Amino acid sequence: MPPRRYGKSLKPVLISTAPVPLVSEKSQDGHDVETLLEAGASTTVFGELLEPDSACNSLDDFDFSDNVSAWKVQGENKLKSSKGPGKDSSEPLLSDLAHSKRSNQSGESDRKTKQARSSKEPIAIQQVSTSFIGEFGQARAKLDDIEFVIDGLQSSQSTDVRMASTVSLVKLCRDGEMRALLRAHSLVDKVLECLQSIADTDDSLMLPVAASLFYLSLDSANTQMLTSESCRLLFQVMTSPASTKVQITHQVQEAKPMRRFQKRKSDEPTANKFHDLAGKVIEVCIQDCDVLEIPPHAEGKESFVTAEHLMVLACSLLLSRDSSFRESFRAIGGLEKGCELLQGSLKHTAMKRQSWWADSLQLYRIGRDLSLVEAMTFMSEANQRGVLEQSSSVVAGLIGLVSTITEEIRARAERDEMSSKVEKCRLSALKILVNLTNHNETGWRQFGASGGVEKIFHVLEACSSTSSADSYDALTLSLGLIINCVELSAENREQLLVVEARGGKKSLELLTEMFRSKVILVNGGIKFDKMKIEDLVLAAYTSVLIGCSIQESPAGLEVVKEGLGEWTLLSLIQVLDYFIVCHQEADKGQTATEEFINSLQSVVKVLAKLARP
Repeated sequence: MPPRRYGKSLKPVLISTAPVPLVSEKSQDGHDVETLLEAGASTTVFGELLEPDSACNSLDDFDFSDNVSAWKVQGENKLKSSKGPGKDSSEPLLSDLAHSKRSNQSGESDRKTKQARSSKEPIAIQQVSTSFIGEFGQARAKLDDIEFVIDGLQSSQSTDVRMASTVSLVKLCRDGEMRALLRAHSLVDKVLECLQSIADTDDSLMLPVAASLFYLSLDSANTQMLTSESCRLLFQVMTSPASTKVQITHQVQEAKPMRRFQKRKSDEPTANKFHDLAGKVIEVCIQDCDVLEIPPHAEGKESFVTAEHLMVLACSLLLSRDSSFRESFRAIGGLEKGCELLQGSLKHTAMKRQSWWADSLQLYRIGRDLSLVEAMTFMSEANQRGVLEQSSSVVAGLIGLVSTITEEIRARAERDEMSSKVEKCRLSALKILVNLTNHNETGWRQFGASGGVEKIFHVLEACSSTSSADSYDALTLSLGLIINCVELSAENREQLLVVEARGGKKSLELLTEMFRSKVILVNGGIKFDKMKIEDLVLAAYTSVLIGCSIQESPAGLEVVKEGLGEWTLLSLIQVLDYFIVCHQEADKGQTATEEFINSLQSVVKVLAKLARP
C-alpha cells in the first residue's frame, strides 16, 4: 500500500445516519428515505456500516482547537421526507445536505445537531483544518515514507522490492530531518534489525546497507549505534567478501526517450540489477565527498565508495565517542582489521615514497586508516597493548611516515590543495605514536629501537621554524611524544643527548633556545600575563623535556645552564608551576588530569633538586 498523502480536502466526509437499506414500494430507486430514518439502527460512512457506538459518536464531547482535524456536528431543520424523484416528492434530500454543508462552511455554528425522527442520532461532517495540514501533514507524510520503506525491507518482500527499498533507505538516512524522525519515533532499532537481516542473507546488498549505517552514525544522538550489536553489524559489513569490490564502473549510456507508461523488464539479468543498484547508491554518496573522505576532483572516485570504506569511517566516528564501543570493537577482532588496513597503507606509501603525495586516492586512504587506528587507541590501554602485540612494524612505519611527510613539506615552498590533507595525516600518525608510548614500556622500546628519537627530534626542529597552526600542533605532539619515550627510559635519554640539529647544535641547546623564545623576562621575573597560551604550553612542554633529559646527566645539566643564561633553572620551575595551576583550573576532577599533574610535579622536584647550589 503506498504511503498516505495529505492535502486540502475538496469534499468533506459526510457521515449520515441510516438504517440497513430497505426496499420501499413508494421509491423508484428502491430506497424510502422516511422509512430509513424512522428505522435508524445503524450508521454508514460512504455506504459502509458502522456500529452505533462508533468513533463518530464518541467524539461528541471532545473539545477541538482550530489547529486540529475536527468533527463538527451540524444541525438544521429536520430532513423532509422524500418519496423519490416523482411528482409528489418534497424537497430532495440532496438539497438539504447541500444546504447543511453551506451552513457549516459559513460558520453559523460549530456544534449543532440534527436529530433523526426516531433514532435521534446526529449527522456529523468531518472538516480538516488547513493549518493542521500545514503543521503536521508534512511530518506525517515523511513518517509514512519511512514506514513504507521499512515495510519494503522485510524478508517476505521480493528481491526487486528490497533492492528499491535499500536505495530509498539510503536517501532517507542521508537527510538529517529524516534521521531526527527515526530517533523521535524510536524507529532506529527497527531499521537496524532490517539491516541486520539483509546483511545475514544477501551479500549483494552490502553497499546500501553500509551507506545507511554510515549516515546513521553521523548523529551522535543515535546511541543505538554504540551498542555491541551495532558494533558486530558494522564489523560484519566491513569484513564481508563483497565489502571491497568495486561496485560500479563509469559507463556512458545513450539517452532514450522516456515513456509515460513503460512495462517493467522482469527478465533483466540479476547482475545488471545489482549493478544499477550500486550506481544509484554511489550517486547519492558522491554528493557528500567531504563527509565520506573522498577526493572531490579525482578520477575514478566512484571506485572509492565501497562498503569497507564506509564502515571504516563509521567505526572511526563511533570509536572516538564511546569507550564501551572501543571495548566491543576489540572483542570482535577489530584491532586486527585496523592494523591490517594501516600496515597495507604504510607499505604502499613506503614503496611509492616520491609519488604517493600526487595520488589523491592513496592519500585519502591512508588518512582514513590512520583515523581508524587513532580512534582505536584513544584512552584505551588494552587497545594500545593489542595494537603493539599485533605487529612491531606499526611504530616503525608511523615514524617513517611522519619523517617523510615533514621532509616533503619542507621541500615544497608552495602549498597546494593536498597540503592540508598531508598535514592531517602527519598529525594522526603523531597522535597514534603518543597513544602507543604513553606509560607503555613496549611502545617506547619499539620507538627507540626504530630510531624514533632522532627522527622525531628533526620533525620538532622543522616545526619550530614555522608559525602555522598545523606546525604548532605537530610541534606540541612531537614534544609530548619524546617526553613519553625519555621520561622512564635511560636508553632513549642517551639517544636524545647525542642528537644533533641541522645547524650543528646539540639537542639541549636547541631546546633552551626554544624556551627562551617563548618566555618574556622583565627585571628577572617572568611576565605570565603578557604570554600567549600557546607560548605557555610550548614553554611548559620544553621545560618538562629538559628536566627529563638532564636528570642523570651532569654534562647535559651544564649545557642547559649555559644555554639558559640569566633565566636559570628556576625559570623552568616557575613556568611549570604556573602551567600546573592553569591546567588544574581548566580541568577539575578528571582522572587523566590528575595523572598528568603528578607527572609534572615529579619533573618539578627533579629540577628543584638540580637547581640547588
